[in-house]
Amino acid sequence: MVRSIIDQLYDRIALVLRDAERHFVPRHRKNFYKFWWNEELTALKQASVESDRAWKAVGRPRSGVIFNKRQQCRLIYRKRLKDCQMELSVSYSNDLHDALLCKNNTLFWKRWRFKFEISSRCVEVEQSTNSDLIAAKFASHFYNAYSADDVDIAESLRKQYVAMRSGYCGFPVTDAHTIDTELVSSVIARLARGKAADAVGLSAEHVIYSHPSISVALAKLFRLIMVYRYVPAGFRYSYIVPVPKMKDCRTKSVNCDDFRGIAISPILSKVFEHCILDRFGSPFVSCDAQYGFKRFLVVEMQYILFGKLLNDSLKVIVLSISVH
Repeated sequence: MVRSIIDQLYDRIALVLRDAERHFVPRHRKNFYKFWWNEELTALKQASVESDRAWKAVGRPRSGVIFNKRQQCRLIYRKRLKDCQMELSVSYSNDLHDALLCKNNTLFWKRWRFKFEISSRCVEVEQSTNSDLIAAKFASHFYNAYSADDVDIAESLRKQYVAMRSGYCGFPVTDAHTIDTELVSSVIARLARGKAADAVGLSAEHVIYSHPSISVALAKLFRLIMVYRYVPAGFRYSYIVPVPKMKDCRTKSVNCDDFRGIAISPILSKVFEHCILDRFGSPFVSCDAQYGFKRFLVVEMQYILFGKLLNDSLKVIVLSISVH
């Protein structure tokens, strides 16, 4: 009974977010909004349109005051439009210059690739250009990749896990571990924007720009999940996006092994995971051999490698001095 209530609550929250976005957020094609557009261009465009209408109303003369005014408005508007578009290149140059001055390699190359490098879109996979056939091949490839190599060993491990879980009680959960509205609000505010939408069409922007009451509803949902130890069925639905490992996908023949799968998880499940990590992050200790996706570990390893390299260099200098 409670599990069905949790599923219904999740479905209703997702439905409300989708309906609100569909009714109140306008949809436009990519690059519809020009960030370099300003009020001056709007006024010049309006003047050009009005002068053109006046010119057409009098029979489209090829000379005279009305014709000259039309031509002048068009020239001024086009010149200013071209100048504003050129400012885009200047701003990119300034961004590259600032990134070099700050020695920010990540920002520099991000700006460089966005401006000058054209992403090559892969259109042929395993000698096939049919989208349905390629999708079927990817589905089969990732299904095999995420399946157990040995079914018997996998079933044995599952039974072992179920047996251990039956007698597991864990550490006591106090009020400090409760997921409240304040925590959910802070997690929503920290979500990364501009990411792909999940399987039901929700993205981070849906919860970021929604009414603050969304934090109250999600906090109650998350508390029900923890108390009754049941994850909604909607948390399990995701889709995999194949991302090519190689940069050149147009001139080289590629197959499914040349792609890595990126799973797009439900945005509400990400909010729940961040809340769990905030409240129960200390017990989550991974192996020291795991270097990827661990905060501050990359910088720490760089210092260790730099220290080792410096130590080896000093040893070489001391040996060379002692020989001479």
